[in-house]
Amino acid sequence: MRTINQAGIRSLGVAASPADVHAYLSDAGNLPAWAPGFAPRISPSGSSWLVTRDDGEFTIDVVAEPRSRAVDFVSASDHARGLFARVLPNGDGSEVVFTLLFAPDTPEDVVATQVLTLETELAAVRDACEQ
Repeated sequence: MRTINQAGIRSLGVAASPADVHAYLSDAGNLPAWAPGFAPRISPSGSSWLVTRDDGEFTIDVVAEPRSRAVDFVSASDHARGLFARVLPNGDGSEVVFTLLFAPDTPEDVVATQVLTLETELAAVRDACEQ
């Protein structure tokens, strides 16, 4: 039997071009500005990025694809784990879609808290890109 994870999906319209929003998300150096809970400090580590938090360190890859305007923020050791972002054209601006996958047994309160965080992060991306 196949395992299907729970998904937390949120999107938000941004009054900026898809190319500009994609470029902002693709720059890992911007992570502390829009996702400070996840990555308060980040530094290059070879072809990956070292995230430093009060509770420890871990390495991520930022996989950006300009043609599809995809940006994935994934575990360096497991590209199936992470935040998957897409930037879609929406009128004269963009629609930014964040997808976060959870193990099937993740408690609902944990999922709900993380989905609220996605909304906060999307708003921060919007605010940065609309300046």
